[in-house]
Amino acid sequence: MDYGESLEVAAVREAEEETCLKVRLLYQLGAYS
Repeated sequence: MDYGESLEVAAVREAEEETCLKVRLLYQLGAYS
């Protein structure tokens, strides 16, 4: 996760980097810290 990046943007970016697929976030299931 980059500084200032939202959880949603980071999740989509990481998924796209790892799978080389276009990803769209439909809804958030949960978040843990």
